[in-house]
Amino acid sequence: MNFCGFVTSKILHFRGEVLFCVFEILMALGSKNMQNAHLEKNELWKLKGVHEKTPVVHVKNRDGHLLPYLPHLLKLTCSYEQLPPSMTKKVNRLIKLSPHEKMFKLYTEAFRLLSQQQVLTFQKENVRAVNLGYDVNELDSPIMEFGQGYKTNEIYRGLKQSGVYEPSNVTVSYFVDPQLNYDPQKRKEVGCFVKKLESMSEALGVKLNVSDQPRQLYGQLPKDFLKQDNLSYHLKSITDQFRGTVVVVIGTEENIDRAYVTIKKEFGGKEDLMTQFVGFTSSLVTENNIFHLL
Repeated sequence: MNFCGFVTSKILHFRGEVLFCVFEILMALGSKNMQNAHLEKNELWKLKGVHEKTPVVHVKNRDGHLLPYLPHLLKLTCSYEQLPPSMTKKVNRLIKLSPHEKMFKLYTEAFRLLSQQQVLTFQKENVRAVNLGYDVNELDSPIMEFGQGYKTNEIYRGLKQSGVYEPSNVTVSYFVDPQLNYDPQKRKEVGCFVKKLESMSEALGVKLNVSDQPRQLYGQLPKDFLKQDNLSYHLKSITDQFRGTVVVVIGTEENIDRAYVTIKKEFGGKEDLMTQFVGFTSSLVTENNIFHLL
């Protein structure tokens, strides 16, 4: 359970302990010093009207330090990182929908919710293209041109037959889930997957230039790195290792489901890094599966 402390504006983890009262805290820290600290921050008003017998709760900051807080200075928060794995899978299925599927889902859910109450009404006819004066036509599948002038409306056939239309180079970096790196067998399988990925990509006309900067992180991240509640905070300290590259995130399916949104937010939204996620299993190391990833 997480709380946001109004005094510090930082995320704090609730310990569920009510061990002291305000009077005991003031005696331990020195009442005058505590009042001076609030006075310097122009926050003395926060102590006004607080009875000396008011119980306080213990919360833990990101550094693991326990802090006594008045309950009314804390606000319960809900973040993606707090969701259990079973819930993140359901959320990710909605997040990763294609634009067409997402629009259909939103449309359906909106009318489902409207049907459960009688106050708001909405007429479907008001959003139909025909009723708004538009002509509705269904387009044929586009013909795409691939390497050596080969044309087809099937992407996979075109790539397998002639590769990409215009060969290029792409600088990539691999962000491997530490849980995989700490398992010798899994680490070996990941290495095999990466080699096949690079080989097949070059055969299709896109050479992958691999950055060696992320190697500095090898052995430095804890095994449960992607499972941490404050993952976004820790990601900020490693983004420099991935700058200027397309980041291929390789992790267990459970950890990818849990960390997907947080990594997208930190790497993509805030650092403008492109990311591609791979939920790794042993069966993934096959030519057919790797091709579909590309």
